[in-house]
Amino acid sequence: MLNKKSYMNRSNIINEGILDKILDLIRRGKTNKLRKSFGNTPQINKQIEKVKKSHSDLQRVLKKYDVDLKDLDL
Repeated sequence: MLNKKSYMNRSNIINEGILDKILDLIRRGKTNKLRKSFGNTPQINKQIEKVKKSHSDLQRVLKKYDVDLKDLDL
């Protein structure tokens, strides 16, 4: 019997908007909700922390130049 292949390959994941939802949660600062969604997966939690740190670093630099993220069309 052949193993069933998953329909969720990379292009389908992008088309389903899963990445958009994840990035939206990070952008809104809802990383705890995101962490709960993925459970205790160390690799994903490390990546969430890296993105969270990058986001805060970016906010600090933009604040230095008086740029508000809410004014940008992201």
